[in-house]
Amino acid sequence: MGKRLHRANEPWNWSALRELNQRLYEAYGDVDHPRRSFVRTVARQEPYRDAVSELSASSPTLVDDTDVNCDVAFSYIIETPDGPLFLRLSMVGPYAMFARDRDGALGHVIASESDCTSDLERDVVRALLRHGIMLLSEAQLVAPAELNLPDLDQVSVYSALFAPEEEAPRAWSST
Repeated sequence: MGKRLHRANEPWNWSALRELNQRLYEAYGDVDHPRRSFVRTVARQEPYRDAVSELSASSPTLVDDTDVNCDVAFSYIIETPDGPLFLRLSMVGPYAMFARDRDGALGHVIASESDCTSDLERDVVRALLRHGIMLLSEAQLVAPAELNLPDLDQVSVYSALFAPEEEAPRAWSST
């Protein structure tokens, strides 16, 4: 079985941890031999339709970059004059990874209004929260997940919720 997600110094409370692990189990079926068959079903259901519609109305540069062959998330890029913003909405449950790209690297994670540097970022954060979507912090994203994925030695929450073939960006794990 995968490593336990929670450690005393991580920002996951027990209720959120229990809910995350339950959602991982419900989505993947078996945490030791996970299946990704849920992806096509969730993609057809479009659970974030209303949130994405609201974001599209306020940000005409929202581009769908979802790849159901590799990821377990709906992926969007928002082009801004200061560089792209990346938004991933998990197909596992109501979790989001929102980050700005600076200098060609997926940089600063935006997990709350206090992390925002523009009105557009604040609008995105507020819209996600209105729709009951939890924005995850860097510490939450790099925390180990209770899931075994074949291509990864260390499975992070980022990998489990968004990109099972990718490790969390190294810059996050060093913070």
